[in-house]
Amino acid sequence: MEKDHSKIGFVGPKVSAILEESSDPAKLVLDAMQGFYPDKREVHSDLRVRRRGCCDLLKELKRISPQISPQVRQEATKLAADWKAKMTMASDNDLRVLGFLRLVTTYDLASIYDAKELKSLLSTVSQGKQAGEAADIGRALGIASPASPQTLLEPAELMLDWMQTEFSEYWTKADVCLEATSIKTCIFVLEKLMREVPHVTPPLKEDAMKLAFQWKAKMRADVENAWEILGFLHFIAAYELVYTLDIDEIVKLLGMISQNKEALEFCQTLPYADKIPGEFIHCLVERKQLMEAIEFICSFKLIKKFPPAPLLKEYVKEKMKCCRDDYTKEKINDGKVKVVDLYVTDLRAVINLIKDCNLESEYPSSKVEMEISELEKVKEKWCKVQLNNVDKEQKKGTKRRSSTPRSKFEPREQTSKSHRTVATAPTP
Repeated sequence: MEKDHSKIGFVGPKVSAILEESSDPAKLVLDAMQGFYPDKREVHSDLRVRRRGCCDLLKELKRISPQISPQVRQEATKLAADWKAKMTMASDNDLRVLGFLRLVTTYDLASIYDAKELKSLLSTVSQGKQAGEAADIGRALGIASPASPQTLLEPAELMLDWMQTEFSEYWTKADVCLEATSIKTCIFVLEKLMREVPHVTPPLKEDAMKLAFQWKAKMRADVENAWEILGFLHFIAAYELVYTLDIDEIVKLLGMISQNKEALEFCQTLPYADKIPGEFIHCLVERKQLMEAIEFICSFKLIKKFPPAPLLKEYVKEKMKCCRDDYTKEKINDGKVKVVDLYVTDLRAVINLIKDCNLESEYPSSKVEMEISELEKVKEKWCKVQLNNVDKEQKKGTKRRSSTPRSKFEPREQTSKSHRTVATAPTP
């Protein structure tokens, strides 16, 4: 095996085929890595070729993405720790760092190390001939290479640091809200961030999550504080935190913005304005909270992106189905009438929403009126049935009273008393 290690060279088609045909390519490559740090008798020129070949083998293994067993990953973890300890500032340290980073990404060991430390190591090999390699490793780690034409991670990091510093000054003062001017600046930067940063790395997202929880806990949730709420919603959208927070609470915050005319108009002028409520509208639709979704669609003027007609139609259809189901299950006539009343109230709320949001052209309220009319007919039928049942019960009660024997406490009739008196009168 050692003999083959010294002649690895750059990976070619034959080596790739061997890896793909191997029953355990991850173990095969890991065994080959043992020559990355040989004994001191190796000549320097041969060592660089060997290390270059090891890096290429690791890159090829990453490409085919084999299943890595826990045992092999444990061995790789020990090897990575050994390599990291041996890295120095020697002239050939670029290949040592490159090999270490390749080992970490290929065997999925990034979670073991600090993200900032990995980024620092990546920066040491991002110049000159290794720039392409560094960019490839950076993508695998979720870290932008400092040598890449557009360093995507830096703006997100800088923005987060700025917000943490800025907000801490406000939070040290009691009952002080963030000023509208500061929030507007924050929102403009977050808008730019959403355009330039397509993906936020997990470590950065974790740091942003901490600030989000802290911010939400200190934020006053009312209409007067709509500007700060707007900034908060932009923040969680920019750092991809929408689905990590309680949706009901976020929907409540959206409602606060929709009631503040100035903040709502400002939000609608932003390039990514639809991204903020749009994320939550999707959530509401998925959870069948269609009326709330339609209200936000109209408030944030997103009718073109989220046509309300299908949602209104689905809501009415679902209400009619639920009414039929509940109506069928209810055995008491009075209960059936109450079921109909309940769903008629829900459908009248739909008509009010259509009128308030000027949606007649999208979904005519006459369609809902027709459904209400059908329910009213059903209600009328069961009211008659209920009335007939009451009449029957009353007639039965009257009949029972007329056929009931006289109580012993009731007075005797007068005719019986007079008859008894005549019979007992003495003869003159």
